[in-house]
Amino acid sequence: MFRAMISEGAQASKKAAEDQRLKEEFEAMEKGLLGKMKDADLAAWQARYPRDSAQSLLADQSWKIRLARKSALYSLGIGLLCAALGLAGGYLLGRANPAGTQIPHQEAKQPEDQRASHDLPPQATQPKPGMGKEVVKGAR
Repeated sequence: MFRAMISEGAQASKKAAEDQRLKEEFEAMEKGLLGKMKDADLAAWQARYPRDSAQSLLADQSWKIRLARKSALYSLGIGLLCAALGLAGGYLLGRANPAGTQIPHQEAKQPEDQRASHDLPPQATQPKPGMGKEVVKGAR
């Protein structure tokens, strides 16, 4: 019975000593250390600590930050690629049909009165001399 009590006491003191050691290592740790480590080094460093320790939690956060940075870089690359493809496509479509030319299968829509005057020869649309201004005798 005494051995069980001594064994439990020894385990508790070992646990307390281990917690104290982890706390001291955590406080002495350089702030930017995890960000500078390579992936393999960070994994090895994280494996040295228990899952519920502060060091392991910091390593988890460092993994999340690395993943977010990679995702942001890939998103930026894809966005720039799509923008470049859009510009190239617009340029090529603009060269295929320059501004000011009509595509053959489309007709320009004009109002009826303009369409009728375009169908007539130019002499027929101009007013004849003396028309439009009528002179009234006795008017000033």
